[in-house]
Amino acid sequence: VKLNIIRSPFQMAPSTSVNDLDLSEEEQGRRLISFMDITQTDSEDVATRLLEGNNWNVETAVSSFLDSSSSSNSNSNSEHMLTSSTGENPIRVRRRRGSGGRERSELNNDESRDNVPGSSRSRVVGSDSLSLSTMVGKISDYTSRLVLSPIRRITGVNGDVSLEEAARQFTILFEKAYGETHPRFKSSSYKDAITSSHNSEKLLLVYLHSPKHPDTDDFCKNVLCSEEVSNYVNTEMLAWGGSIEFADAYRLCDMMMVSTYPTLAVLQPSASSSSSSSNGDTGQRISARLLDRIDGITAKETIIERLSLCCRQHKAVVQEAAARRLQEQERRNLLEQQNREYLESQRRDREREEEKRRQQEEERNKVETMKKKREQLPNEPPSSVERRDSSTIKFNLPNGTKFVRRFYADNKLQHVRDFVEITLDDMEDNTIANFELVMNFPKRRFGGDTDHTVTIEEAGLVPQAVLFVQDLDS
Repeated sequence: VKLNIIRSPFQMAPSTSVNDLDLSEEEQGRRLISFMDITQTDSEDVATRLLEGNNWNVETAVSSFLDSSSSSNSNSNSEHMLTSSTGENPIRVRRRRGSGGRERSELNNDESRDNVPGSSRSRVVGSDSLSLSTMVGKISDYTSRLVLSPIRRITGVNGDVSLEEAARQFTILFEKAYGETHPRFKSSSYKDAITSSHNSEKLLLVYLHSPKHPDTDDFCKNVLCSEEVSNYVNTEMLAWGGSIEFADAYRLCDMMMVSTYPTLAVLQPSASSSSSSSNGDTGQRISARLLDRIDGITAKETIIERLSLCCRQHKAVVQEAAARRLQEQERRNLLEQQNREYLESQRRDREREEEKRRQQEEERNKVETMKKKREQLPNEPPSSVERRDSSTIKFNLPNGTKFVRRFYADNKLQHVRDFVEITLDDMEDNTIANFELVMNFPKRRFGGDTDHTVTIEEAGLVPQAVLFVQDLDS
């Protein structure tokens, strides 16, 4: 089979030498990977020799390969391999050094594929010369990416269409071509889709659609839009799809180094704290981890099996994260409770200190007050003072204690009360703090509302009287 490849205006002429190109080992590795993926050759040495013989020009090297393949191996059978791997560890993209010191990218597990329990390999036996439709599709995709890559890296094809509108148009065109039975694609940008996936704690299935690839119609009609695949995805996962003719899907293809279609990618969202503004506010940055990738025509049973494995792994991760969140919440609740108890303890301590200071202040004030009353209390009149100019007053306490005191007739009623307070203060077993003086005959009360500025004579306590000290707190 001989295919004429249209040269891209962005590609260097084959006459350019390797020294003029000054390719780094990394760039040589990328071209080697592209050549081997397009031609499906397993021999890295053959691919390297063809590229070196064509000055590392992928297009001319592919043409040379097809020429030699069609002339010498048109009727021979050999084996080529499409490898897919799912294991207990998520798949990551990593580099592996091959012959000649070059590096090549592989999708691999954290450990060797052969050593991962539950991992699977599949070999497809066919002709050493690739089928015409497969080769045309691969070379068409490669040429399209090569020609449009400089433009798509900036805006993508149809870059003037918003990401949300591109997603909506993709769903409309997809349903028009394949019907309404399909995974429910999110009508949003990929970024919003991965955020929704994180919020719902579900995996995100990404479908990258190449409308010109010969395998696309077969895959969409018989696999992706089957009831089994659609029902499983719509129940267990979120889905986002995009055509590589639009910027969002193309950028994903570029990031994942997709070279064949159709492509399904299972992404696991994760959040990390990041600075979101210059004022120091922090927010969450949502990123995605590639758990599995399915390239090319794959049986729907195999797809469901691999998606199920990813979902089981994800549920375990979600449960572990939920347990961590619960533990963290319990820790925060405990800290909050301890903080509340600490603050309450501080409040009670402050109240006790304030009460102690208040009592000390009252005690100081009482001492000062009693000192002034003792100084201001008039002396008792001598016995030589006539009865009309003095008064003998007997006081009876509630506990039966009695005491007597003589006053001048012109002493104030306040002096009588001050004397009772001084006497009670001198008693060690006194419990009376608030009191009033009561006279039984005639019945009179000398309480707080009484005018204590009147004299004893004006109050009717001359020449003698009996007053009962009544405890107002009892």
